[in-house]
Amino acid sequence: MLNGAIPLSHASAGPLNDIVVPVINGKATNRKQLSSIVKIESYQRSGLFFRDETDPDYKGTISAYPTLTEMLVSATEMSEVGKQTMRENAIHVAREKFGRGAFSAKWNKSISKALFIERVRRSNRGKVEQLY
Repeated sequence: MLNGAIPLSHASAGPLNDIVVPVINGKATNRKQLSSIVKIESYQRSGLFFRDETDPDYKGTISAYPTLTEMLVSATEMSEVGKQTMRENAIHVAREKFGRGAFSAKWNKSISKALFIERVRRSNRGKVEQLY
């Protein structure tokens, strides 16, 4: 995604909920944030999804997602502008969620929490234990 690849993903778990997410108002979203949004517009998508009747979770009903064949056909029929918009969204999502800046921020937050816990625990130790 970071290099502009348009993800063609199965509509399940990680890709659907956390990785190939739409860009809304300049922010990569996740499925929890989308609960209040009725429809995702094509210019907001960062990739394409499919489901198939061979899927274990397929219930025999019409899905909100196309089959793999239908998705591939729609991908080949997309306009160059549509493809470029989707590429830009994919790059944006990849940078925001998985780039160095995002990793560093999450790492620093985790380390700060660990340091805080360590300081609290050390302050609760006896005088001799505080040396160690």
